[in-house]
Amino acid sequence: MQIVIDASALLKAYFPDEEGFEKAKEVLFFYSLGKLDLFAPSLIHYEISNAVFIGYKRKRLNFNEAKDIQQKILNLDIERYDLNFFKEKLLDVCKRFNISVYDASYLLLADKLKINLVTGDKRFFNAVKAEFKNVIWIEDFK
Repeated sequence: MQIVIDASALLKAYFPDEEGFEKAKEVLFFYSLGKLDLFAPSLIHYEISNAVFIGYKRKRLNFNEAKDIQQKILNLDIERYDLNFFKEKLLDVCKRFNISVYDASYLLLADKLKINLVTGDKRFFNAVKAEFKNVIWIEDFK
């Protein structure tokens, strides 16, 4: 199985208090067995790094935990795609759904590859779910 996975879905696997923690662990388990191929826009590295640093600043993690999570996620064999192939559509999608450039890039990548996008961002999911049936809330991952 192949999926586009966003940073929020991956990060949930490291925060037991987050909704979607168990399902995020399941995603990583299937990935570790070689039963799941992961795809993401190349910006995922920056988004992961920023998120763990914010976790540190908000005292959800100590600095070593933040670095450990960053390394674990960045060392995953995620096939990354440059934003160049959909840069013309990016801002239009952001405006239409009132979502971030980050979220729009995952959405456009999943659309281009014709595969599902698994997200851990409930606001993003709710914004696009009516039109993009291939966007799956992490709790609904099977």
